Amino acid sequence: FTLTNSALAVGDVLVLNAYNVGGSGAAGKYLLAAEVGSGSAVISVRNVTGSGETTDLVLYFAIIKAVTS
Repeated sequence: FTLTNSALAVGDVLVLNAYNVGGSGAAGKYLLAAEVGSGSAVISVRNVTGSGETTDLVLYFAIIKAVTS
C-alpha cells in the first residue's frame, strides 16, 4: 500500500513497527519494507509464519530525515 506524508523526502529512512491487536504480539511474524519517495512511501507487509493471522495489524512509523552536507 502507499503511505502519503508530506514530511517524507527521497533519502529519508522510514522505520516501521507492527502491533498485533488482540493477539500474542507481532515480533518475528511479519516482514516490513518501505520504498521512500518524495511525499510518499510504498510499504509492503508479509506474514512469514506460514500460518494465517486472524487479528488486526496496526503499523507504527517514524521518519528519520536524511541530511546532505
